[in-house]
Amino acid sequence: MIIENVNDLVKLFQACIAPVTMISGAGLLLMSMTNRYARSIDRIRILVKDYEMAVLDDRDKIAEQIVLLYMRSDLLKNVILLSSASIFSIVVTILCLFSIAFLHWKLETIAILTFATSAICLLFSMALFIQEVIISLNALRIEVRTFLDKPKE
Repeated sequence: MIIENVNDLVKLFQACIAPVTMISGAGLLLMSMTNRYARSIDRIRILVKDYEMAVLDDRDKIAEQIVLLYMRSDLLKNVILLSSASIFSIVVTILCLFSIAFLHWKLETIAILTFATSAICLLFSMALFIQEVIISLNALRIEVRTFLDKPKE
């Protein structure tokens, strides 16, 4: 169906601004999270090689770092999945809004639920992301402790 009034089209686009803005924000967060994920995976690979070549005294410290990095990677995987689910839900919300406007389908409840789902996924994603940052500080603490424990020449 063609929208007869330009004002109706303008109102529809205005209604889609919030969801589109949320996609943009979630997308930027997702990019940051995937970069952190890739770096932690790369760091694990380097540490595994270091572990194989390390003397026994250093192996415990390296193993501790590997465990923390693996925990971070697992958290980041969940963060990425939740952020992706948030973006997916927003796209469904936008499709519902257009279907309501153009096809006059009764999808208001679905639009509300998908928008709420998106916000909840993003909320949990951020909570897990904060937890990952805390764990990364613990890993840094191990490295600093290792540096401070080394004898000075």
